[in-house]
Amino acid sequence: MKGGMVVDKHFFENLDSAAAHPRSVKTLFLSRQGIATLPTSIQQLTNLEMLIVSGNPHLNVADLIYKIKDLRKLKRLDLSACKLDSLPVQVGLLQHVAVLNLSNNHLTSLPNSIRDMHSLREVVFCQYEEEFRQWPREEKLRAVALVPHGHVILLDCFGGVHGRYRLGKLRVKVTEHKLWQ
Repeated sequence: MKGGMVVDKHFFENLDSAAAHPRSVKTLFLSRQGIATLPTSIQQLTNLEMLIVSGNPHLNVADLIYKIKDLRKLKRLDLSACKLDSLPVQVGLLQHVAVLNLSNNHLTSLPNSIRDMHSLREVVFCQYEEEFRQWPREEKLRAVALVPHGHVILLDCFGGVHGRYRLGKLRVKVTEHKLWQ
């Protein structure tokens, strides 16, 4: 989709066109649009399955969570590259999100409330040493424990260089025995 035109009838990258077809929206791609807050009309997107708000460094994540917490079909939330230093405790309100992408941020821990995300299956970070891999061991172990029904995943965000992945694979799971120092 370019310039607000719809390529896939369920994929939108413009809030105005999404608001005009609220029941059709399954994927809303709002990456790098300088967004600080989303309008309350996002609550009308009852069939929304994936929300990508990556690359919006001024995004008020707590406000976003309050606006999307009741979207029962929302399974994937991409908050990558939003320059987050912390994740608000309100994240626990996202009961239906299964995949939470937190890559390319400045996080050093996860809030305890992430445990309340009962559908959460994956918390995604990049494989870079500056991300999850640099967290203190105790915080890594705590993060693994906070996602009891899923996994912390380290993704090679650029798909490897010359066929090589940083940690040997495109996706690796973090476990209490494999913290990927």
